[in-house]
Amino acid sequence: MKLTMKSLFASLVDHYIDEPEHEYEKPINYVMASNGCFEVRDTPLGRMTVRVESEIAGLQTTMEEGLELDIPLMPGHILTTILDFFRAVYHERNGAEAFVQVFYNQEEDEFFVHCPSQQVSGALVTFERDPDMEAQHVLVMDIHSHNSMPAFFSSIDDEDEQEDRLYGVIGCLHQRLPHLAFRLGVAGRFVELEGRSLFEGPEAAHSWPKQWMENCEYAPFGHHRRAGKQEPEVGKEYLGWGPHPQRGRNKDTETSGSDGKKEEMRTASDDSSFGSSFGGSSSRFGRSRSGFSRRRRRVESWGPEWDEVLSNAGEWEEDVQPYTPRKRGMWL
Repeated sequence: MKLTMKSLFASLVDHYIDEPEHEYEKPINYVMASNGCFEVRDTPLGRMTVRVESEIAGLQTTMEEGLELDIPLMPGHILTTILDFFRAVYHERNGAEAFVQVFYNQEEDEFFVHCPSQQVSGALVTFERDPDMEAQHVLVMDIHSHNSMPAFFSSIDDEDEQEDRLYGVIGCLHQRLPHLAFRLGVAGRFVELEGRSLFEGPEAAHSWPKQWMENCEYAPFGHHRRAGKQEPEVGKEYLGWGPHPQRGRNKDTETSGSDGKKEEMRTASDDSSFGSSFGGSSSRFGRSRSGFSRRRRRVESWGPEWDEVLSNAGEWEEDVQPYTPRKRGMWL
């Protein structure tokens, strides 16, 4: 009788969730542990265990990272309206960053943008979460701006963005086409996404409430400041100050969102690795970080229609020719 490939693997390979209590019965064994998947083989030399980084023998199905939406794609005006607002904050709040959330109202079958109360600066944003709103609607995405710096997810972002949803960054607000970055977050693990795949299509920005700007209080703090080195102004609470020079978290003001209270979160673009490589005092470019952040950058074009609505969303200062998609590896 001719053995099929599947039956052959079944005779040679076993798969386990957690290490079994009994001895392994087959020569090749795959064990799913809390820190990954491992291949275990008993040999004349001894038991060999290696972490599996590629294919697992004996399994037929292949999977890919990504997102299958159970809700509609976001309308294009969601992105352009957010960009318009971020550019307004950049101009009216001394080059500050800002933060908003995108929600989906299941009853009304529509998306809306929420701008929470926040303190903003050129490198850090702290904001208050609204657990009631998050309980009533689907929180689709957290998104923040990076003023004139490119869009990237800093180590601070990696620490804060631990929940299951979409995350976005919009950078290079000072030029005609912004720099955009999006990712899927699953329990602190991330998958980069193609931004255009999340939106229906290009659409002009809608007007946004003046209250959004009033919710953005300018507070020129920095997460890189060391606690105790400088004192805040009398009567002024500088959110984001903390004992760690690279974190900026004030544990005295944090509350847990699980008990129904509002929770203070922060997002930062100032990453020590970015600063040292792209304009810090020890930069190989030999220029200040602020000077580098004002450079014009070529970004990937989303196509003529998207380019038009993005360039018309708010005010920008400088223009630069975008790269075509085939030159994507040369964004910066």
